[in-house]
Amino acid sequence: MLLVLGILKWILLIILILFLLLLFLLLLLLLLPFRYEIFGEKEREEKLPRGRGKITYPGLKISGSFQEGKLEYKGKFLFFTLFESGKEENSEKDEDSSRNVEGSGQEAELEEEEN
Repeated sequence: MLLVLGILKWILLIILILFLLLLFLLLLLLLLPFRYEIFGEKEREEKLPRGRGKITYPGLKISGSFQEGKLEYKGKFLFFTLFESGKEENSEKDEDSSRNVEGSGQEAELEEEEN
């Protein structure tokens, strides 16, 4: 019986700590300043709309924009970039374009050798 009460005491202590941590995070969300900014427009002549948005919380900044059919976004925590659009895509496009340039050069050399 004493063993069961000891285990129950530790389980309740862990639950109490998790509850206090959740309460602390809730108070942080309610009491610290949270800012957001959203802007968007579409002209009659344009096919696609343009827009941008930003969410700022102490230590956290998330921003994004949509222009000319391209979505760009960035998330930072303090000085560290958590996620960013375009970096992976640009490196893949650079590799593909360099392969195409090398391939077209090799094809031109093969055509010259055949003639």
